[in-house]
Amino acid sequence: MPSLTGKTEYGKIVVAKLRQRLVTRSLANTNYQGDARVAAAVMIPTTPEFSVGNYSKTSIGSNSVAYDTNAWINAPIANDKFVNIYIDNYDLNTLPYDEKANALDRAGYALAKSDDSDAIDTLKKGVAGNGRDGNAFGSTDPRYQQAGSIVAADADIYDSVVKMYAAQTAAGVPTDGRWLLTTPTGLAKILSSNKAIRQSDLSQEIVARGAIAMIGGYEVYTTGQLTGTATATGAASATNILMIAGHPDYFTAVEAFRVEPAFFDGNGDGNVVGGAFLKGRMVFTHEVTDPRALVELVEAAN
Repeated sequence: MPSLTGKTEYGKIVVAKLRQRLVTRSLANTNYQGDARVAAAVMIPTTPEFSVGNYSKTSIGSNSVAYDTNAWINAPIANDKFVNIYIDNYDLNTLPYDEKANALDRAGYALAKSDDSDAIDTLKKGVAGNGRDGNAFGSTDPRYQQAGSIVAADADIYDSVVKMYAAQTAAGVPTDGRWLLTTPTGLAKILSSNKAIRQSDLSQEIVARGAIAMIGGYEVYTTGQLTGTATATGAASATNILMIAGHPDYFTAVEAFRVEPAFFDGNGDGNVVGGAFLKGRMVFTHEVTDPRALVELVEAAN
């Protein structure tokens, strides 16, 4: 299924604004089956491991295909959000372009912030081997008894990044496309390293995806919404989350408009006289399809 698109003029503008604001837009894939515009849930494929057999020329019937029938996740649409922005002093016919542009920008920002919050929360739960509801995966879920890695930070941030990279390699994560989502503190540590490639030296393609830097084979993204604590393997107590490493193949975003954004005359609303509204409704959800692909870096609180 393609990523979120707008069919109307204003829907396309809100999508563009939302994409500019979304930190997590380049961290996920949009592979799923179903129509999120109307469905209560969609089906998301996992990344199963298939068996490879020895081909027999003498016993053709033995050359069966190993197929994982439990390789799909039934993902309920967890978020149904709306925007309802009131613009006073104008009716629909006199509403100037700059007022429309301002309302559309506000709508894109609000939806992006909510979308990012859900994505980041899902990633944090996925590292712990839990679903988006915070509970462990059920025994019929293909992610059952899987969890990511939580490692403690070293004094040198580059050493920490190398440790995360090694953990992902051990989990079989492809090298191309790996990303780091950092807190502002984590970003400051990365940018202070002489091993980091800063944004001014990155290709335009990478910058367009929203990356701030690169280090140790990772594209680096940052957000103020990544907060909380976790306990590293072998540690006695929880410490602050510094960053999460992941890959788009193992993280899926589902986004769609249930109602395309549009402007309406305020006189059609029973609660106001005059003015105009920008209204729209968007649904979204996120799923970690294999928690083993995630690595979380933590550091002791000051």
